[in-house]
Amino acid sequence: MAFLVIELPLHVPYEFLVGIAIFCVTPTTLTSGVILTKEAYGKIALALTFTVITNIIAVFTVPVSLPLVFNVSSVNTTGVKLETTDMLMQLSLTILLPLIVGKCLQEFSLKVRNFVKSNPKIFKFTSCCLLFLIPWTKISTSVDDLKAVSVGNLFLAMAIGLAVHIVFLTFNYCCASLLKIPLAEKKAMVIMCSEKTLPVAFTVVGILPTDGELSIGLISIPIITSHFFQLVTDAAVAQRWANLYEAEIEKETDDEVEEEIYETVCTQRRETFTELTVNTPTSTSILTDQQQGEKGIHPSTSSSGSTAYNEREGSMALNEVRFEKACWLNIF
Repeated sequence: MAFLVIELPLHVPYEFLVGIAIFCVTPTTLTSGVILTKEAYGKIALALTFTVITNIIAVFTVPVSLPLVFNVSSVNTTGVKLETTDMLMQLSLTILLPLIVGKCLQEFSLKVRNFVKSNPKIFKFTSCCLLFLIPWTKISTSVDDLKAVSVGNLFLAMAIGLAVHIVFLTFNYCCASLLKIPLAEKKAMVIMCSEKTLPVAFTVVGILPTDGELSIGLISIPIITSHFFQLVTDAAVAQRWANLYEAEIEKETDDEVEEEIYETVCTQRRETFTELTVNTPTSTSILTDQQQGEKGIHPSTSSSGSTAYNEREGSMALNEVRFEKACWLNIF
């Protein structure tokens, strides 16, 4: 996708295409994807697996893919070239090394582990603040370049980012459907494989060479807008999946309640009929076969009468179930 985006014949600043291309090669989100998967009643364990694996692999894939995309671009007129080795070292120091140090501290230090568990809000708030400072500092360095960009180009950059994310969603959904993946796993796969992380993208932007003609602030704009639109789009998708799941659960619950009421009513009717049969014998049942013949009553009349009575009682029980269900629906 990054190869296609950077070659788009659009009259927008080249930095916009570079920003979207960088956003395409980054791994999945760290937290928002897992939260949306949970909201959609997807497989949370699979979402966490995608998060960990893709962010670790990205340290080695981004330094290879991004220079390849950037250096072979036919519209790259800035003269800036990216080196795979330098980018690999930078990403290892800024992403992989902090991850290893943090994991080791939590595993081998009981005080650190208890402090992290007892203060989750502090770490979340700090992470959000630092995440907000990254785009703010990047854009602040290129205020003059931002003033020269037209409003039409800004909306076009937003449209490109949204279109790219819709392509990712459609592609991943089709692949999951063709593979016949269960619904819970499909939700996690579609959401996590379609989203891109903002911190890694800005980390890559931060290690781009600044001595060329590229404007870091202009590169940051499509990254921010793409991240925003992907959250809005995926939130709508997750809400749609959640509504379908809840409607299905409600329907199954109604069917179970109706079946339980039906069984209860039928059991009560059978018990009542049994008590009436035992305690209140009919005139036909106390007659002998000879007396029944003299009165013109066939011996099987009593059994057929019982069968007819059972059928009437079953029909009455079903009607009562339907009536009670209609009353409950009106109440709720």
